[in-house]
Amino acid sequence: TTAYNLAAPVPGVRKLIFNPTTGQVNVGTTVVGAAFLCSTASAASTQGNIFLVGKGAYVELIGLTTALWGVLENLAITSVTTGNLVQIS
Repeated sequence: TTAYNLAAPVPGVRKLIFNPTTGQVNVGTTVVGAAFLCSTASAASTQGNIFLVGKGAYVELIGLTTALWGVLENLAITSVTTGNLVQIS
């Protein structure tokens, strides 16, 4: 497992995060940037972590405000722990 902290978003700027390894990558959004994630699962959430599991898992984000990332596209949001997946919590 590798952990990274994502800087605060810039409104309108897109960011693609890709996992090139077979391991898990944890990307935190609330540590450095104090920004939360907005996804279709919870538009007013306080979610602050992205877990990319498996080689090829990815997520595309867009800065909605300086404190909120919008989740545009991902390989999969699921609680299953096999195969390529993206978990947001």
